Amino acid sequence: MKSLPRTTVVNIKFDVFDTYIGRAGHGYDGYFGNKYRASTLGGGVAGRNEAIARFKHEFMCRIAQDVEYAQRVVSLRGKRLGCFCKEPLEKVGRVDIPCHGDVYAKFLDSLKCTVCDGDAYYVAEGESTVWLCAECAA
Repeated sequence: MKSLPRTTVVNIKFDVFDTYIGRAGHGYDGYFGNKYRASTLGGGVAGRNEAIARFKHEFMCRIAQDVEYAQRVVSLRGKRLGCFCKEPLEKVGRVDIPCHGDVYAKFLDSLKCTVCDGDAYYVAEGESTVWLCAECAA
């Protein structure tokens, strides 16, 4: 099976995106948004890093237990994810400023089939999340 392109995170004001992952607003529901705000966690780089760390912890717990959420997340694989806080590389001089979307991208691009260790694209139905490739899902 052909591999999907890498999942990327882009700024919604500067780049074309497939799926919005920011908070509710901008005409979107915010389903994939980060509820933790850097500004309420001290601001600056430390606040941003703390907001992303809290998001990552919650994400890893939820993805393992919530099959519906896992199915929605896996649908993001290979797409351009748009968030307002992801700085465009051209603007920041080629320094990649982190965003909670990087958590999605890293997770999705490393996702492996629970059965055969191939690239996973599907979530099995059941009480817990099981990742499957096309061959194992058939």
